[in-house]
Amino acid sequence: MDHGPGTLPAHPAREALAAIDAGLDGLGEANLWSLSDSDLLELRVAIERTRARLEARVLAVTREVEGRGSAVATGAPSTAAWLRGRLLMHPGATKAEVALAADLAGGLAGDPDTGLAGGLGTDLGATGAALAAGDISRDQAAAVALAVHKLPRGLAAGLRAGAETFLLEQAATFDPAALHILGRHLALRMDPEHGDALEREEGRQHDRQAFTLVHHHDGTWSPHGQLAPEGGALLDAALSAVSAPRPAADGTPDPRPAPQRRADGLLELVRLALNAPEMPEHGGEPVTVVVTAPLGALHKDPDADAPTFEDGSPLSPEAARRLACDAWLVAAIIESGPEILDIGRLSRVIPRGIRRALSARDRGCAFPGCGRPPRWCHAHHIWHWADGGPTALTNLVLLCGHHHRVVHHDGWDVWTDEHGRPVFRPPRWIDPARQPGPAWQPPTLHGLPALT
Repeated sequence: MDHGPGTLPAHPAREALAAIDAGLDGLGEANLWSLSDSDLLELRVAIERTRARLEARVLAVTREVEGRGSAVATGAPSTAAWLRGRLLMHPGATKAEVALAADLAGGLAGDPDTGLAGGLGTDLGATGAALAAGDISRDQAAAVALAVHKLPRGLAAGLRAGAETFLLEQAATFDPAALHILGRHLALRMDPEHGDALEREEGRQHDRQAFTLVHHHDGTWSPHGQLAPEGGALLDAALSAVSAPRPAADGTPDPRPAPQRRADGLLELVRLALNAPEMPEHGGEPVTVVVTAPLGALHKDPDADAPTFEDGSPLSPEAARRLACDAWLVAAIIESGPEILDIGRLSRVIPRGIRRALSARDRGCAFPGCGRPPRWCHAHHIWHWADGGPTALTNLVLLCGHHHRVVHHDGWDVWTDEHGRPVFRPPRWIDPARQPGPAWQPPTLHGLPALT
């Protein structure tokens, strides 16, 4: 048969793929709106099963490519490199695909309909068969394969097969993340050294811990790293404690998405650490951030140069004014040229006695509806220190990091009344009348009528 230039000979595998393509075209042209809700949900389940079966065939083809060395024969250094270069796959995904294809070969090989030979086989044939039948997803198959690999070396084949069977049964109930956890429990249960292998793995994970901060050209920072299970659990617990949603005083839900709340929470943890007496010094003095600010910038002179961090990165005058409320920031005030007028003005730093009195008065973040603990709060100068405001109890209010930013940037006014208590006036976009209201106060039994 003449297949013509540039065409491939007919083969059951290509004919089957063409039928799949045609079916996808039909699915794309189908009127989903005409399905009932129950039928639509059933269709979604059926598509997932079909996707799992297709993933099994993808792995079978990749296993054949690897087994024959077809990619290497074209000049590629490996099958994974060919997948990355030819299909533009993520490097990590290519290595994972080749490894999983090899693991599941016993369940994927020898299909007479496609003619794919397979060949080497593994002891994870049951997992491969479950994926090929659409009973588990590819991610679940990967979790089962990893769990079996993590079982102690020298384990009897029957026990290893039993572990695989158990995990496949659990896959009907649990997602890949839960299967990974079950796999770790299995490895510990079957460890003849009673957990010594897991302890060694934890040690290796601790040695691989890493953390870096990447400073981008726009001034932002991106954290990257990896923590061992213990450290990750500690950080997760701490972030959870400081990242809960904070509804407004009127009950309006917190608009911040969870990732933003966690970022704000991480900064709160940093501020807590900076205020802790156990925090070590750096360079012979407490941890300090230096901002250089022209005096005109702090007075909002539009012609003044922007304040800068030590590396020269600019920040807005309002951000400099807000940051300067923190005792761990030193502002170098310059007038013109290199002449420094003020470096860390003493009146800005809150004396310990005033800080204690402030904590006793406000009892927490004074912003209406908040009340976060005093140790999480900044001492905000109502009349800013850069404008000559005194460091006095009547000119200070406790604000958590989130509400400190709100007061500086969202148009709130703050002052203290004749009794020395903070009063807040919302911006017009919250209350057109801008009616002032009291600060947060802790629950109290004051005024409760007699119960007898």
